[in-house]
Amino acid sequence: ICEYLILTPPIGNSGVSVFSSYQGAYNDRLVVFHQDTQNLYFRQRIPNSNAVGVYSVAMDGSNYREVIGGSNATHPDWEVIQFSFNQSLNKILYISDEESDDVFELYSMNLDGSNRVKLNAPLAAGGSVIAFYKVPISGTNPERVVYYADQWSDLRYDLFLANLDGSNINGATKTNQLTMAVDSYTAGETRDVPRIQITNNGLYAVFSHTKKAFSTAGARYYNLYSATLTGATPSIYNLTVSTAGREMYTSTSWHLAPNQ
Repeated sequence: ICEYLILTPPIGNSGVSVFSSYQGAYNDRLVVFHQDTQNLYFRQRIPNSNAVGVYSVAMDGSNYREVIGGSNATHPDWEVIQFSFNQSLNKILYISDEESDDVFELYSMNLDGSNRVKLNAPLAAGGSVIAFYKVPISGTNPERVVYYADQWSDLRYDLFLANLDGSNINGATKTNQLTMAVDSYTAGETRDVPRIQITNNGLYAVFSHTKKAFSTAGARYYNLYSATLTGATPSIYNLTVSTAGREMYTSTSWHLAPNQ
């Protein structure tokens, strides 16, 4: 299959800039415009392989290049499943299983490919990073990211806070964990990413998350939490209280005020 990403010129200009890949640019939502470079970034299969990396192209169709091409990969079937940018540091953030097949981890890297840093702590056997969320810049914040992973125990998924330089990674403690107060999970309860929203000033993350199952087999409920994104150890606050028979279905039914 050969798919195409087509760049249409401004009205009044002739022609259409087109480029294609060997196995095709992925038809997904991971096409990102980078303001500083004025380039589009997108996932694409590496030519003549099963791997999926990240490429970029200028808006006029020029400067088509490989950004994440597997120079650090240890096996042939690696894949980037999510990427985004930290504009202030000019870094790309991405999740990939480049080091171990089907073990997805979070990295930051300069756009020129230098200074690649792994941001998650060592994962439990079978664990992976599932998603990440950028933290808006705040005057009191270091450059940080929130990620979702079964880092400490396979199939127990929690939210974690990481500095983009990797300085607060600690595989022996849980000081960077946002969901420490959300205890007593049922193993394998869900692989879905919880709904999370980070305040505009980057001071708090607000998220809904499953807590322990009730005594009734298969029953579960959600609470709504907030966690600080500043300081060495996050503070976590339970904003709702769910009990058996009085469940709070907060996974999709809450919103932050526009000025938060």
